[in-house]
Amino acid sequence: MFSCDGKQGDTYLRDFEFRIFNFGFIRVPLLRGVRGVLMDVIIINIATILLTIVLMETLSWAMHKYLFHGPLWFIHKTHHQQRHGWFELNDLFSIGFAALALWLMWAGHITLDYRFWIGTGISTYGTIYFIFHDWFIHNRFKAFKSDNRYLSAIRRAHKIHHKSTAKNPSEEFGLLVVGRKWFRG
Repeated sequence: MFSCDGKQGDTYLRDFEFRIFNFGFIRVPLLRGVRGVLMDVIIINIATILLTIVLMETLSWAMHKYLFHGPLWFIHKTHHQQRHGWFELNDLFSIGFAALALWLMWAGHITLDYRFWIGTGISTYGTIYFIFHDWFIHNRFKAFKSDNRYLSAIRRAHKIHHKSTAKNPSEEFGLLVVGRKWFRG
């Protein structure tokens, strides 16, 4: 595939670059040479994962505020009531996101295209959600103790969110991003 004169090899690299980095509406400028292409692949994949995590937090906030405390309250209300077992009906949302992430990872696993990395970002957000929300905030397992200002703010904001067991009023719908007032001692 790679020739010493560079003609066939260069053509192959251009095809490889186009296939990996053509997102339909975005063409990413690439570094030259094999090392440059590999570094571009790594940087773009990490950026895709990080952007997906940010978008998942934004999407989760909007879904939580407008759907979970709206038309899907009949499912989400189990999360605001005292739990009578390890699972609650609200866990269906996590299962849905996990299914989406697994499907995306499967769809992109052969060429490791953007679908794989978006699925990885959703899975990473799911892991963060599980650690912060289920383990640290709701103590589904024995919680770890922390005096960290950020973790304390997240815990305080979430406890205020659960202060009401009704659909409304409610505040603080995010997980990783909370208002400044919760950082005050």
